[in-house]
Amino acid sequence: MTLTWRPLADDIPAIAALAGRCLAVDGGLPLVAEESFLRRRFVGDGVTGLVAEAPDGTLVAAVAVRPQDAGKSVAVGMVDPAVRGQGAGSRLLDFALGAGVATVETESLTDAASRLFESR
Repeated sequence: MTLTWRPLADDIPAIAALAGRCLAVDGGLPLVAEESFLRRRFVGDGVTGLVAEAPDGTLVAAVAVRPQDAGKSVAVGMVDPAVRGQGAGSRLLDFALGAGVATVETESLTDAASRLFESR
């Protein structure tokens, strides 16, 4: 499947839907799929990010990099279970690392995600 990549915008409803699909497969706290929770992570001063859309326009991957104290940044991201294993997670992580991320937050850590993080 060919994904269309673009900068993160105010995509909170679509990110919430993506988070819900991830939550259904990976488990975790339901809070992470709530728009108010996601807004604190994906929107704000200095936040940059990247998203991918499937051919039908469904948002299937997203990462946000937000500044923290002492000039460090934190990234949070997710990949739709339907497109995992196709390089989307690598692209998100490369974006985050290129933005100088010091920490990656994750609600649930799959074996594949763990291997990806360890590879970098």
